[in-house]
Amino acid sequence: MSTKETTTPIAHPSTQSFLSHQMTACYTIAYKESVRIVRIWKMTVVPPIVTVFLFSVVFGQIIGGKIGGISGVSYLQFIIPGLIMNIVINESFNNNASSIMIDKYNKSIESMVTAPVHELTILFGYFAGCVVRVLMAGAISSVLVFWLAGIMVQHWFLFTYTILITCALFSFLGFINGLYATRFDEIPTIPTFILTPLSFFGGVFYDITTLPEPWRTISWYNPIVYIVDTFRYSTIGVTHHDITESLIVVTAITSGLFLLSYCLLRTGYGLKN
Repeated sequence: MSTKETTTPIAHPSTQSFLSHQMTACYTIAYKESVRIVRIWKMTVVPPIVTVFLFSVVFGQIIGGKIGGISGVSYLQFIIPGLIMNIVINESFNNNASSIMIDKYNKSIESMVTAPVHELTILFGYFAGCVVRVLMAGAISSVLVFWLAGIMVQHWFLFTYTILITCALFSFLGFINGLYATRFDEIPTIPTFILTPLSFFGGVFYDITTLPEPWRTISWYNPIVYIVDTFRYSTIGVTHHDITESLIVVTAITSGLFLLSYCLLRTGYGLKN
């Protein structure tokens, strides 16, 4: 009597299983970042809200009352979109830069890199954490100062896209800075010497079309000018350039930083001694 042997096929991880694992990992990273942000809310959420409110009161109402209107709107309404974008820029950058540096110090990011977690999963997980921080600080600030200035958002799709693409741009830049930095005191280098000057010369407090040449032409090489002007158009309907051109420029820069972040993470830059 012959017996028929049956062989059990070797189970290979399916695409569905792989995606499920990556979604779980992405959620875990984002949840970890969100918990950290909420736990130290006095450092991550409150300072930008206070800063924007003080700028709005001092520059917008006190000084702005003597300056008058710009481009058909009050000075307070003119500067508020730029102030909100400064929150998005600084909070996105600082969140990723500090998180990567902390995880490097604790060697937790090394565990993620060596684990079966895709590089894109890690990037999107940290990006989701940045979005949470930006939404917490930016939403409260926006409600407060929009009410103060009587602003009603005019283009919601552009409003949302500008916030998300700006958050992505500077979160990836912060990610790169976190990989590059070897000490915690190296993190403020880019915000101090690059982001702050670009923000102050980004048309937040003045109309760049009134600048004399060559400063007006030079200003258009500042990417923050495009971000602020586009966001200003989405909120109060005032712009000084082609919105399509702005979206192309900002999206292209974000794509470049995303690819650079992906390549650096894939090669283990800044993670290997």
